[in-house]
This record gives sequence, structure tokens and C-alpha cells, in this order.
Amino acid sequence: MKRIFILFALIFALLLVGCDNQSKDTDTDKAPKQTDNAPTKNEEKKDEVIPTVDPDDINEDMALSFIKGEVVFEDFSTKTQTNLYTLGYAGAHGTPYQYTLVDLDNDGARELVVEYDTTGDRAVIDINGNVCSSYYVPLRGMNLLKVDGTMSWSNSAFEHGVKRIKFSAKGLIDEEVVFFDSSNNIFRIDGISVTREEVERAIAEQDEKQDVEWHEIPDEYKPDFVKEFCNKAQGIWTQGNDFVRFDNGKMSEGVLEGHMWIIGDVVSVSKLGLEEKYEIEVYMPETYDEMEGNIPEATYWFNVTFKDGKILLEMLYTDRDYHEEFEYFASNY
Repeated sequence: MKRIFILFALIFALLLVGCDNQSKDTDTDKAPKQTDNAPTKNEEKKDEVIPTVDPDDINEDMALSFIKGEVVFEDFSTKTQTNLYTLGYAGAHGTPYQYTLVDLDNDGARELVVEYDTTGDRAVIDINGNVCSSYYVPLRGMNLLKVDGTMSWSNSAFEHGVKRIKFSAKGLIDEEVVFFDSSNNIFRIDGISVTREEVERAIAEQDEKQDVEWHEIPDEYKPDFVKEFCNKAQGIWTQGNDFVRFDNGKMSEGVLEGHMWIIGDVVSVSKLGLEEKYEIEVYMPETYDEMEGNIPEATYWFNVTFKDGKILLEMLYTDRDYHEEFEYFASNY
């Protein structure tokens, strides 16, 4: 009897060991298996792509600083330090009206493009490393600007096309995309001669591309150069017996203790660069002068430079039939 009991005890013990091993095998099957090819946590972090910011890209926050006139840069054509509102070519073209951000040269960084209200001409502001420069582009040279940076240009109805621009040490360089010249029967796409029909089809496809989104510049960001100039110019400026006077927004010229004739009202002022130089527009209604007789309505434009307590006055042009230029250097009276 004792032997039988021992035998049953041994069999029961063996059964318990077998069940325990089966349970361990089952748990092992449920656990994820580590393979030799599976990446470790350190390797996963190493392969992770970290986005980078292009230092030459003008983003929305930077654009706002330009629009507020807070950023100083060099204008490529005049080589002067300026902000958006004191560009050397701003006067005759009006004032900045709207802007957009677009990658013009396809380098992955956006440029700031500003349109002027009078002519529709554009200023392009580009950052290249530590250099920030502006470039002037007439409306005919940058029309129908698209989100891919391409644009239309036109010399006439017979010669026009599509291009993108590149920045170089010599300024802006046009990179031809589509060229149409019906007068000379020259038609090209990417520099390769093609048929007129192919070029017309390419231009039609260009027109269907998405336009850039323009943002109007709020008036609150635009400096009041009329007020600034009139306060600075207020008074009489003389040279010998001749004088020019600015008085509460009006400009007049004449001879001391003698004849004087009114030129008119200072209606608009542009500041040319960060120096004390302005371009002013003066409107004179039709009037009668004892010496001149009937003087027709006219608009005059002058460059006025302040330096060392004196001014240099230069007439640029008028809307009359004749053109007159002169320099008038005067000291404060």
C-alpha cells in the first residue's frame, strides 16, 4: 500500500511540472518577439526628421515687420539704406498698397512682393544670408503672379510670355519659361523652339494656375510724410533776393519785397531713403498773375533735400506741355 501511494505521488508531481511548462510556453508565444532588424528607441530618434527653418524665408511675422516700416535694407538700384516707405523709386509710383509672399526663384525661401497704388509696379524684397535687398519691377515685367513663382510679362500684344526671376550680383535676371513673338515667328517653351499653337496652349495653361493672395496694407502702418515734410519745411528759404516759402501746406515762390506768385498746395510727399530727401507733389489751380498773366492749372513735382540748415530744391517735371528742370539752393531765412 505504501508503494502505491508513493507511485501516485510521483505521477501527480510530474503532471504539475508539465502544466507549469505549458503555461510558460503559452505566455512566451503571446509576448512580441524582438527581431534582429527591429529598431531600438535610440535608433528611432536618430532616424526622426527634424524640420528646419530656411533663414532666407520671409514668413508672415517678418512680412508684418517690413509692412510696419521697422526693417531697414538696401535698395539695389540706388544703393541706399531704406525701409519699405522710403524706397528711392516710391514717389512717382505711389505708395505701397498691397503685398504677398511667394517663392520667386524656386529656392525654397519666400520673397516679399509689394505693389504700388498709382502704377501697379512692384518692389521685391529678398533675403540672401545676411544681405536684405529690394528690387524694382514694372507692372509689365511682373503681371499675373502665380503661387508657383511664375509670372506673365509683356512688351506688346505681339511679344509677351511667362518667366520666373533669379537674384544675382547684377540684380534680377529673367529666366524664360514661355516666349511668344508673333512679329518674328519665334515661339519657345523652356528655351526650345515649338509651334505657335504649343505656346498659345502653354500660355492658356499658365493663366489657369492659382494666383497669389494679396493682402492690403492698413493705413495705420503708412507714415504721414506730408505732415513730416510740411513741419520741417515751414518758413521762408532765400537765395539772394529770391525766396521759396512753405506755409501750412502751401508753397509759394517770388522775390523778397517784390513780386510773389503762389505755386499751390503740397498734396503728396514721398521720402527718398532714410536721409532728409523728399519728393513732393504740388497742385496749382488755374490762376491769374500780374506779371505772368493767366496761369493754367498744373501739377509740379520737386525733389527737396534738407542739409545743414539749408534746402536744395529741384523741379522734376510738370503736367504741362513743356519740361523744365532747375536747381534752387536756399538757406533758411
